[in-house]
Amino acid sequence: DVPFQSRYRLETSHDDIERRTNQIVDAGVIPLSVGGDHSISHPILKAVGKKAPVGMIHIDAHCDTSGLFDMTKFH
Repeated sequence: DVPFQSRYRLETSHDDIERRTNQIVDAGVIPLSVGGDHSISHPILKAVGKKAPVGMIHIDAHCDTSGLFDMTKFH
């Protein structure tokens, strides 16, 4: 779990996520992160990837990597 300084400020929340993930990695643990919205991947991967290259397995019910659908890329 990540304690948040403010759940209403996305940038602050991302800093909290990265800081907590750094603590986990520094303890010698490889984190497995599940849940949340799409924006939390970036601070997690930043923390995990500081010392070595990192990969990600992306599992999503509606992966938004395709082309346009009904004149929009969002669904």
